[in-house]
Amino acid sequence: MGHRRRRAFQASLRYFVDYPGYSPAKSESALDRAVAQEAFIRRRFLHRNRNTSPYPNDRAKPSYSIWIREDDGRCERPPSGRLVGLSSEPQRKDSEKLAHEVIERKGECKWCGSGKIVKAGRDEGGNQRWLCNECRHRFAQNGCPPRMRTPLRTIALTHEFYFDGLSLRKTKRNIRKAYGIARSHVAILKWLNKYPALVAPFLENFRPVTGVEWNADETQVKVKGVPFWIWEVMDSKTRFLLSLIETDVSRTDAQAMTLFSNAKHLGGRPQVIQTDGLPAYNAGIRRNFWTPKPDLKVKHKVGGMDENAVIERYHNTYKDRYKVMRGFKAVPSSTTINQGFRIHYNFLREHMALGTTPAVAAKINLPFEDGWGDLIRWASYWRISKQRCGRTPSCS
Repeated sequence: MGHRRRRAFQASLRYFVDYPGYSPAKSESALDRAVAQEAFIRRRFLHRNRNTSPYPNDRAKPSYSIWIREDDGRCERPPSGRLVGLSSEPQRKDSEKLAHEVIERKGECKWCGSGKIVKAGRDEGGNQRWLCNECRHRFAQNGCPPRMRTPLRTIALTHEFYFDGLSLRKTKRNIRKAYGIARSHVAILKWLNKYPALVAPFLENFRPVTGVEWNADETQVKVKGVPFWIWEVMDSKTRFLLSLIETDVSRTDAQAMTLFSNAKHLGGRPQVIQTDGLPAYNAGIRRNFWTPKPDLKVKHKVGGMDENAVIERYHNTYKDRYKVMRGFKAVPSSTTINQGFRIHYNFLREHMALGTTPAVAAKINLPFEDGWGDLIRWASYWRISKQRCGRTPSCS
């Protein structure tokens, strides 16, 4: 089974298979359609390499994972070799493992969250500086993010005020009244362009547990007076926004393909997708979800505003934020601000119908204490740790 179905197998079992000389080209793809139950796997594969192992130590043994879907028992990758382990943890890439690890860090390093810091002299103002022995960055404990002179709590509040509906200048006035910190509206706009772009890749590592039905729709906005389209895919059960893209005035098949490809990467495979009558949706669904297997087919429903009321209601929430702006002034800022609004809607804004955030409804439980401040801090840790792991092959 190819990588395009990988995200469909959630809440599943994980099998680690040790197979000497394994390579994807030699995998038995004919077993894709077999019923992958544990008894079947044991009968079919445990007799191989039962008493022999060519590996001199455990470190040299490769491990390969097989996902087994609980509802119909189909396997994602055909098992080969000897069954050596069993775990109920979901399959994760290295980037996802790192993202789940950094949210637990409580160290004092503002760059990577490590606690391995030592004194490293003082700056010109006499403030103590520190050196992190993990990431090798020097910093002062002033409550500000890396390379910033504004406290993290202030930056977090500007994001919350802005995405809750305040304008840039109203946000500036509220920050000055609450904290006595004077920053221009241009500085706040720079933060809104910087930090959602930092946080968005980090949050892609947390996979939501979605329902069986999705809703897709598009709404028009203006960028410098030119019409643009915002496309969204939302899970009907959890109200979690799975995909959001911004395109020009044309609404083509390729754009719909990109929309559903992003949603599939994050949310897996639904059973039903509800859209309006735009022909591009049909092409996007066929390109990403077509299969000859009857039990895995995705049904495409076409309807009006009543049938697609879930995502139409989201558009009302989005337009409450958009109308205050009277349109976007540039394409780059519109892209990052739309990313920030999606993050705010999914992870921080309580949904009235759900009584909680869509992320919690989708079983993404992050230990929030400071909202946007936590997201910025975790994303900074994740980026620095990922860069360090890229430079250090032994980094785990």
